[in-house]
Amino acid sequence: AAFLSAAWILAWLSLLHGRARLDRWLAGIALILIAFNMGMNGSRALLLVAVVTGLPFAVALIRELSTFRSQFLVVGFVLAIGYFGVAIFEPFALTAERGDTEEATGRITGTLLTPFATLSEIDWLGAGVGSTFGGYEQIGHRGMEGFDEVNLDRIGIELGVFGYLFLLAAKLLMLAKAFAVYRGAPTGRLRHWALAALLVQLSAVWQIPFYNSIAAIYYFCAIGLVYWLDGETKRLGVARAPAPGRSERAMTARGWR
Repeated sequence: AAFLSAAWILAWLSLLHGRARLDRWLAGIALILIAFNMGMNGSRALLLVAVVTGLPFAVALIRELSTFRSQFLVVGFVLAIGYFGVAIFEPFALTAERGDTEEATGRITGTLLTPFATLSEIDWLGAGVGSTFGGYEQIGHRGMEGFDEVNLDRIGIELGVFGYLFLLAAKLLMLAKAFAVYRGAPTGRLRHWALAALLVQLSAVWQIPFYNSIAAIYYFCAIGLVYWLDGETKRLGVARAPAPGRSERAMTARGWR
């Protein structure tokens, strides 16, 4: 699921900014294959993440198309893919039918309120790093009894209140940094890459995915990408700044700037 969600976002970027027409065609085919693989993954959350993260890129793509006919064809193609996925191949429909409405609502609510549930259940100093490792039960050690992977963050159980609050603050700061870089990006290409970095971080919701090796690679690469994009934005800003004129020099000499 972590791989598919990241590949989904990167394929949208390739579709928007591919240098050759072949690159864009391959990106479009990749999006179709990724979408059907998401349906066969069985995770309803993955399909929801795909809709949320794909929507802004789809809107950007439609805006880039020059004619109404092209826009109509793209929208019709997307609707056709959705129809085939639900009515013929059925992966999307089968995934959506898992569980009932009450169970799905409970999972969504639990995911969104994870920090509150975690802070109400954990100790001040935590159970220790690695204490939630599921393999302990297989080698005879007592595991974390009653651990709820939907409502509780295992990092909070291990680190306790102080460590968990520190990580939550770090995550929120990184999200704020990514949003600021997105808002200040001077070009559409940099803005879309900043949006991708922001969406990858948001896909993990409240968690920092230390224990998911695939999700951790994309998550921390997204954070590094934000800082690289910030540097590129500043570099472009300096390169585009006009040379100071005579009036500016005079104002600088007088202490007005």
